Amino acid sequence: DLGDAIYKNLASRQRVKAAEFGLESQRQDSLLAAALGYFDLAKAQAAVAVAYEAVRIAQDYAGQVERAVDVGVAFKGDALRAQVQVEKNQLTLRQRQEQQRVAAAHLVQTLHLESAVELVAREGELVPLDIPPLSPVETKQMCYSILTDAQKHKFEEENELDLSFGVKGLSR
Repeated sequence: DLGDAIYKNLASRQRVKAAEFGLESQRQDSLLAAALGYFDLAKAQAAVAVAYEAVRIAQDYAGQVERAVDVGVAFKGDALRAQVQVEKNQLTLRQRQEQQRVAAAHLVQTLHLESAVELVAREGELVPLDIPPLSPVETKQMCYSILTDAQKHKFEEENELDLSFGVKGLSR
C-alpha cells in the first residue's frame, strides 16, 4: 500500500531525527555534569585555600597572645581560647580538604577516568560566562531546521505543533 510505504518512510526519518536529538541530549547532559563537577571541584579548592588562610591567621594570633601572656599583658585563658580557635580552623581545613577529595573523585567518576587519578582545578578566578540568549530569529531558524514544509505551515497557522510520532506495536 502506497500510504503505508510513505508513512513508514516518514516514520523512519523521524526515528533517525529522534535518535540524533537523543544523542545530542545525552552529550549535553554529559557536558553539563562534567562542568558542574569541575565547578564543584574549583569551589572546594577555593574553600581549602580560605580554610588554610584562616589557620595561618589563627596561628599567628595565638602566637601573639602567647607572647602577651609571657610578658603579663594577657591572661592564660586568652591564650587557650586562641589555641582552641586554631584547632577549630585546623578541623575546618581537614573537612574542606576532604570535600575537595570527594569533589575530585566525583569528577573522575563523571569523566570515567581511572580512580587513581587525582584532579585539581586550574588556578585562576572563576568568572560568569556572558552567553547572550537566542534571538527570536535564531530560535525560529533552529526549530524550523527540523520541520517539514507541511509542519512549518501547520505551526504558523495554529501556533502549536505536535512532533510526537508512533511506532506501531512499540510506542507513541
